[in-house]
Amino acid sequence: MFSRFTSLLILGMTFSSGCSWVKDKPKASAQIKSESLDLSCLQTAPVQLQKLFEGAYTRSAEDQAQVQAIWTCLDRSLHTFAKNTRGAKPGVYTSRELQTFANRYLPATKPLSLEFTNAIFRLKKAVLGGSDVELTLEEINGNPSTEYKGLRDKLNAFGEMILPLSPHMALLLTPNQNLEMGGKPLAAEALRKFVMNLASLLSDSKNELPWSDLGDFVRELEKFTRVDKPTALTVVHEQLGVYQYFKLLLVGGNEFTIEKTKWRPIFAAISHFWNALFLSSNTVETLEELSIEVQSTEAEQKQAVDKLNALFKNLRVDSKVSSKKMLGQLSDRWGKALVLNAILFPRNQGSLALKTFLGSAGLRKLAGYLLDQIKALQTNSDDPVKIQA
Repeated sequence: MFSRFTSLLILGMTFSSGCSWVKDKPKASAQIKSESLDLSCLQTAPVQLQKLFEGAYTRSAEDQAQVQAIWTCLDRSLHTFAKNTRGAKPGVYTSRELQTFANRYLPATKPLSLEFTNAIFRLKKAVLGGSDVELTLEEINGNPSTEYKGLRDKLNAFGEMILPLSPHMALLLTPNQNLEMGGKPLAAEALRKFVMNLASLLSDSKNELPWSDLGDFVRELEKFTRVDKPTALTVVHEQLGVYQYFKLLLVGGNEFTIEKTKWRPIFAAISHFWNALFLSSNTVETLEELSIEVQSTEAEQKQAVDKLNALFKNLRVDSKVSSKKMLGQLSDRWGKALVLNAILFPRNQGSLALKTFLGSAGLRKLAGYLLDQIKALQTNSDDPVKIQA
């Protein structure tokens, strides 16, 4: 789950790069200089990204080369832009300038909307700093003298990180499928490595990221890459609230933002939680995998439980949700965990006894066997699962 979520954060930077090839002269609308620019690779970029999010790429040399080509194209285009272009304000580019130029090279059927570009800039502010309405040359190229990493540095690093994960994407997005890609253990390990590398890449983020800004970005990116069927981005957008409140449950902190200093614990906890929930075949295996260092307070856990209960209730009755099977599995195991918590820790008054429960491998194993005797919870859609104190 978190791989979908975690891998998407850095993709915002790739689109910042992919959309920032404005060949403008000062005080003029977007105009291209006389020399021609070979940015034809952008014509296929939306389709390649859609295939990536669908999990269509395998470990074959040909498929891996196609994945690498996505980031090579974006980096080459970004280099061309930074070297040869100027906006109305030298050294600085607005979202509308970037949008205008990007749409000269992108397919006519996949234009870049201003809403998407604005969402990219807000994500850029969180990761690279600066303004949420402007992009500077230093933010693109970085600054070796100050060790400031720019878009191109982040983009190249991300391309290397996602390559080993791409063959496992389909299994991570549809965990019940029996795909011959090395199986669930290899997929789980690929996800773990990707998540921790990505956390390191984002460890120098300059500002906190509001969940609402992340939601806007994912929504617009999903529109941009989707052709005719749901992809990973569709699922991520539908389940973003689940990630938000799992973060509050496990890591604590601000309900509405991702703090700039908490990327590593957030990524580690939620990806571990997702592996346990979706890459395990039964409740016993799920609970045996849930060895997580919980950082939230009892009050934060109670708040997260209430939010998740309400969220699952709404998702169960939402006819537009495409990932109902995954949400059903997650909701069922979540409900069972609440039942167990109420039995073992009746004095918690609505909060999960996470530190005690997850800290004991023996207790988790015993609880798993007990819960596997409980039939899947058939909760009424009008009544969210509640902890009985």
